[in-house]
Amino acid sequence: LAAAPELAFRAWVMRCDACELLVDNKDKWVSIGPGFVIGMVFLKGASAATVGKAVKTLLSMPIGEKEGQGKGKLAGTPCQMREAATREVMIVPQASLAGKMRGKRMQYHSACGKALAEELYAAFVAAMRAELEVVQAGTYGNMQGLKISAANGPFSHHVEL
Repeated sequence: LAAAPELAFRAWVMRCDACELLVDNKDKWVSIGPGFVIGMVFLKGASAATVGKAVKTLLSMPIGEKEGQGKGKLAGTPCQMREAATREVMIVPQASLAGKMRGKRMQYHSACGKALAEELYAAFVAAMRAELEVVQAGTYGNMQGLKISAANGPFSHHVEL
């Protein structure tokens, strides 16, 4: 049997009504209206190819709602993020997603190195901005405050690549 490939990317995606992210750990907030929040981390198996695969996977996730949805036969039927009526996205770098429980402690050995992670994160944000009109992003390596409003949720998914 072949060994399973090493994980390269881990994320959670959540539909929201609004989201605000503190990006300078002081007083600078960025915000989106209705759309999606993506918390993500690149893991040791990550490379430049991981960015394209992650963006393609996330944009095709059946997590959105189309314009006028909510009534009739297809009420609540999810559509791809790229087809959703509201496609604003907040990207939150979240190194803690690389954690694994070992005994009574969390260990973060599966995260890729900081220099590569910063490079991949910048490429990920740029690729998402090339696909969607409104993309806000957090600051890599910085503690950040997060406010999410989701009246019909949380409707979220976990992704590993």
